[in-house]
Amino acid sequence: MYSHKIRVRYAETDAMAVAHHSSYWLWFEESRVEFLNTNNIDYSELEKKGLFLPVSESYCKYLTPAHFNEVLIVNCFVTKIGGASVKIEYDIINEKNQNVAKAYTVHPIVNEQGHIVKMPENIKKEFQKILE
Repeated sequence: MYSHKIRVRYAETDAMAVAHHSSYWLWFEESRVEFLNTNNIDYSELEKKGLFLPVSESYCKYLTPAHFNEVLIVNCFVTKIGGASVKIEYDIINEKNQNVAKAYTVHPIVNEQGHIVKMPENIKKEFQKILE
């Protein structure tokens, strides 16, 4: 599991200073990129090799509102590795240790033409290390 700290910015909130639902997806992405970077999976390096990890499926259950200037912890973890995809789950916790949201994203490995390809063995090994 990887934990990433986020502070809710004013621009991410609505008129009631509650984080807008669209902001969560930016937090998931930021956390996911840092999570993968710390585990030897660099998006930039994948893209240089012509491989991409788009989001093919996503889900989020919003449990408790997040507010302006609140510090949140986004916990990321890999829950499933397929032959050509990976599932990453997220738990957001606030400073009061309340569950703010639970989510997941599924990422196929695609080439530059957008076709799904088999996950390279070196990437699969890195994901398997994370899963263990």
